[in-house]
Amino acid sequence: MAVRRRFRIRTEGKECRLQRLAYETGALDGLLAQTEISGLRPGLTLLPHPARDRDNRWRSVLDEIGGATLVDVRESLKLLDWEDDALDGRDVRWFIKLARAAIEANLGSNLSSLRSLGRTVAESFRRRHTSRVNCCFAQRKTTRSHFGSGSRT
Repeated sequence: MAVRRRFRIRTEGKECRLQRLAYETGALDGLLAQTEISGLRPGLTLLPHPARDRDNRWRSVLDEIGGATLVDVRESLKLLDWEDDALDGRDVRWFIKLARAAIEANLGSNLSSLRSLGRTVAESFRRRHTSRVNCCFAQRKTTRSHFGSGSRT
């Protein structure tokens, strides 16, 4: 197709051919950035957000033209086998959204074999809530010291 051969998009100051573009399936919308694309598909560039419209017609156009690489949910689950430091800084919601996409794509059974999911979610939860839990225990101890041990005689 002539459009496929001539297609170029400007990204990061340089022109990119259609064959060098990657885009995510709708279930992964907003979850993948260039870092993930570079790890999953080295040499490809994630379709820049300014090239996307709100109604997601861009995805239909790329599907019909062909040539760009679609990253689906199954492939994105490889991210959860990355080393922990490569996923560091991810909010627990990112992991939950990725797991939800897997479950909705009938890939939920694949989640238990992925090394990072349980450990990363638990660590993120622990970091986020440890200070709250410690604060609650401190308040409880203070309350007990003011009102006795709480045991009735």
